Amino acid sequence: MSEANSQEIVEKLDRIVMNVNQRSFNPLLWPDWIYKRTQMYQEEIEFEGKVSKLIERIVHRKTTEINRSATWRQSAKLGCKDKKSLLDMLVERKLMGELDMTAEDILTETVTMFGTAIHTPPLTVSFILKVLSLRPDIQERVYTEICDVFHEEQKEWSYDDLSRLQYMDRVINETLRMFPVGPFILREVKKDMKIDNKHIPAGTILMLNIMGVHRSDRYHKDPLHFDPDRFLPERAGDIHPYSFLPFSSGPRNCIGQPLGWMMVKTLLVTTLRAFEIFPVADGVTDPSQFEINMDLMIHYVGGAKVRLVPRKASLLAAREANANDIYYTILCVL
Repeated sequence: MSEANSQEIVEKLDRIVMNVNQRSFNPLLWPDWIYKRTQMYQEEIEFEGKVSKLIERIVHRKTTEINRSATWRQSAKLGCKDKKSLLDMLVERKLMGELDMTAEDILTETVTMFGTAIHTPPLTVSFILKVLSLRPDIQERVYTEICDVFHEEQKEWSYDDLSRLQYMDRVINETLRMFPVGPFILREVKKDMKIDNKHIPAGTILMLNIMGVHRSDRYHKDPLHFDPDRFLPERAGDIHPYSFLPFSSGPRNCIGQPLGWMMVKTLLVTTLRAFEIFPVADGVTDPSQFEINMDLMIHYVGGAKVRLVPRKASLLAAREANANDIYYTILCVL
C-alpha cells in the first residue's frame, strides 16, 4: 500500500468516528439489519479492509525481516535489550513459540495500537499547547523543569528521564481532567444489579459521563479553573479515585495508557525545547472558554490554534518582526 493510501486511511478515520457516533445516538440505526443497509456501513467495511491490508502488509514485512536476521533468535534468548517496537516483540515471541497468538491476533493488537497512537496523543497535546499559550506561568514552569532534567544538547532520553517530569505529569492530568479525550464510555451490565435502589437488568448498556464527573464541583473544587497543583501528591486525598477517569478504570481500562503517556511527554519535550508558545487572536483568554464538540472523542472546534516562535530567536525581535516569525497551527483533525 502506497504512502498516499496510508495518508488516506488517517484522513478517513475522522469520517468513520463520526459515523460510529451517529449510530450510537440514533436508536433507528442500532439494529444490524437496518445499519447494514446504510452508506455508513459500506464506508465502515471499506475502511476496515484498507486498514487490515495496511497492517497485514506491515506484519508480513516485519516477519520477513526478523526471519532473515541471523541474530534475532540468539539475542532474544539472551535477553538483549535492543530497541524494539511492540510489533517486533509480538512477532519474535510468536516465531519462538512463546506466544500463543495467531497472525490474525497479532494483526488485531497492532490495529488497536495503531488507532491509539494516531488518536489520543495528538488530541491531548493540542489541548495542552493551547492551554500553555494562554498560561505563560504554567508554560515557564514546564520549560524550566525540562531544562533541569535534560542537558541542552541532549537529543535522546529514557523512560526514567520522562518520569522525572513530575510537574508536566500534573499539567497533563489537569488537561485530561478538563478535556478528557474520551468524554464518555459505554459498559454492558453482565448481571442484574441495583444502583441507588434502581434495578438495572443484565444486558443493559450504561453510558458513563466522564466529562460530567471531571467537571463536577461535587468532586473538584472550582472545576473550570485550570490548576495542575490539584494533582500534587499531598492533595491526592482530595480527589475521589473514581472522579478522575481519563483512561477509564478497572480490568477494562485503556491498554495504551503507558505508551500514550510517554508519547505525549515526548511530543511536549520536543516542542517546548524548540519553541515558545503564544496565543493567536481568536478571542479565547482562558481554558474554560474552549469551544469543544464531542463524538466518541473530544475535539477543539476548528482546531486548537497556537503560534510557535523558535526559542533561540530574540523574544523582542520575534514580536516586532512578524514577517520572520514561524507560525504553526496545531489542528485537531482526528
